[in-house]
Amino acid sequence: MRSFQLCGLICLVYLLPASAQQTIVVKNNKTDLATVFSAAKDSDRIIIRKGVYEIAATIDIDKTIEITGEKGVEIVGKNEPVFRISLDGSVKMDQLKIRYEDTEKGSENAAGVIGIEKAGKLWMENCELTGSVGVEVAGSCDTLVLNNNFIHHNSRCAVWADGMAYFSDAEIQAKEAFESVGMLKVSGNRMEANGLAKNALTKDEVWKKYSLHVEIAGFPAGKMPEKAKKAWLCGAEEEMVLFYELEDSKFLPGLTCSPAYINDAHGSALLKSADVRCNYQKDSIKLSCRWKENLFVKYGFKLHKGQLLCLEPSIYEDNPEIKAAIDKARRENDPAAWCAAYSQYRYYQKLDDRLLESLQWAYELADSLEQNKQGDEAAGIFMELAQQCPKTTEQSLANKDPEIFLQTWSKASRSYLDHKKYQACMANSKRLTRYFPDLPGAHLDLGDALFETGKEEEAKTSYRRYMKAMGPEGLNAPDRVRERLK
Repeated sequence: MRSFQLCGLICLVYLLPASAQQTIVVKNNKTDLATVFSAAKDSDRIIIRKGVYEIAATIDIDKTIEITGEKGVEIVGKNEPVFRISLDGSVKMDQLKIRYEDTEKGSENAAGVIGIEKAGKLWMENCELTGSVGVEVAGSCDTLVLNNNFIHHNSRCAVWADGMAYFSDAEIQAKEAFESVGMLKVSGNRMEANGLAKNALTKDEVWKKYSLHVEIAGFPAGKMPEKAKKAWLCGAEEEMVLFYELEDSKFLPGLTCSPAYINDAHGSALLKSADVRCNYQKDSIKLSCRWKENLFVKYGFKLHKGQLLCLEPSIYEDNPEIKAAIDKARRENDPAAWCAAYSQYRYYQKLDDRLLESLQWAYELADSLEQNKQGDEAAGIFMELAQQCPKTTEQSLANKDPEIFLQTWSKASRSYLDHKKYQACMANSKRLTRYFPDLPGAHLDLGDALFETGKEEEAKTSYRRYMKAMGPEGLNAPDRVRERLK
């Protein structure tokens, strides 16, 4: 036999053998719930009478327990999560209204009202949850059952599992399997106004703070919150916000993006630009706006597994002259002119990729010319590339992709040598030895070019560096190197 008396406010309703379930009744809100849960034993049932119960710290549930609230029960947590579950057994919650004030405003650091670190089974029904996340599976749960709950005005989402946010029964039911939850059953739940929805603004408030009020035509209604009519993209102070317009003319902020590099001049350009264009295509919302002359800013969002993600913003130029030069170079099979044309862009964000492509293109073109006995033209390909597009010879590009860089410019040195373009060979080989001091071939090519121009002592220095870079294999150096070192 065992009984309980906590501050005179908890009574034992059933007196049963110690091994059986016992019921603890919390009579009023002067009771410290943390003490009640700490004193409860495995398999006990806790009944909480109506009233508002404030909790100063998270309550840990580490035993099999059943918790039932009477009508009018409200548990207000001042910490997150309000209840943290960590056990191998089961927990049942029924008729509980639980909330805490989310001071993180939807931050990824904010936890759930109910946080699950480990559970055999959590059965929750007829409960009301408000905070950041209604139920968050931070660890694992064998079985999670959510029936007839009202999960609303959570700043992040209704349910969080497998690192993903869920806003409705339908979204959860559509997922075939979860990694963190063995079985997840949902039915009859109302999941409303989650995802910063409690901060809904009037139309005048949105228009006063934000610019670029662009309606998104064709945005799929199935991805919008309940009662939403339209979606809008708006901008203010280095950020873009996706808003949903509700039937009552209120606006819900859906997602805010604040990329670090769009600031200062770029940010002003985005917010004060003209010729704004926005459209929905497949699974993404794309925004573009003209800054000045032919400079545009591109921005947007992408739907991914039911969530909106920020697209990486970009700046591009719509310059007809540069486009024409690029097209002409492609038609004429001219990698140097093609590279030079791309280099004229002021804000081209993938220039290094184009530079590397031009190197590969020049290598393949020169190789083809040599096979057709047009070696002198092959050497010219490399010389034009270095002259018209000097960025292809810079160390930053060598560091980005040393394989393509060395493949092209090593071949250039040998091509220069073969066609007696010794000055070009020396300049190119010296550059390679600066970037790659232990590259044997560059020292050998430099030595040969120096020797052919009568600079025998300098040639010997390059040959010695070649031998050193070769290590033991230097014993098999070409006969000309051994002869010239005597």
